[in-house]
Amino acid sequence: APGFYYFSVRQQGSDSLRDLKGKERINYLINLGKDLIYKDPDKAGFAVENALETARILGLKEEEATALRLSGNVKYVKGAYPEALDSFQKSYLLYKELDDSTSQGRLLSNIGLIFKNLKQYPMALENYRKAFDIFLATNDSTSMSRLFNNLGVVYKNLESYDSARYYYLLSLKGKRQKNDEKGIASTLTNLGIVSFLENEYAAAENYFQQSIEIEEKLGNTEGIVRNLNNLAKIYFENERSEEAYRVAYRAYG
Repeated sequence: APGFYYFSVRQQGSDSLRDLKGKERINYLINLGKDLIYKDPDKAGFAVENALETARILGLKEEEATALRLSGNVKYVKGAYPEALDSFQKSYLLYKELDDSTSQGRLLSNIGLIFKNLKQYPMALENYRKAFDIFLATNDSTSMSRLFNNLGVVYKNLESYDSARYYYLLSLKGKRQKNDEKGIASTLTNLGIVSFLENEYAAAENYFQQSIEIEEKLGNTEGIVRNLNNLAKIYFENERSEEAYRVAYRAYG
């Protein structure tokens, strides 16, 4: 799943939308957008834009910032990265007006993620470092461990593998402290990929095996298959054909 942040919005039950006014209407629409973001991004976008319009008409800055942020998330899911970036930047500026440091940090992290996907790595690093300063000041350890993982991805893409490993290990430490098993599995996979790219095959194999154990416990078939494929690459690279075919069969058999 993408590494951006949501707001938690209270469920409005079965209230009819047309009977809702002001903040209740906005919260209902935002909640609807969150529910639909992966199922039907177009409908999610329609709900969020309605929330945004209502917030602007009523002059509700905090709700406007929330709607802009979710609008960015919807556009991100649709692959519209420049448009998502615009929404995130506008949301960030509003949170700056509202003096909401936590939300500023999370928006900067989202902005960094967009620049990473656009392969504008210096801009990604600049925004991640600004986010880091805020997470450090606000003691937001959960966001910090996610940020470290994202920094690792940037440095991996820049082929700075030592830096990538450093940040992945920091992320892994934070996720273990939070007992975030899904996050742990993902970061172990990332560590395995970096080790593979540096031809450290034994280390890579160990990381992938650890990730598989967790993904099996979580019942995450996609994660299991991804790591089995990674193991197969190691085995083929090292002419361990029998093991490669065995894990490939396990993945697809």
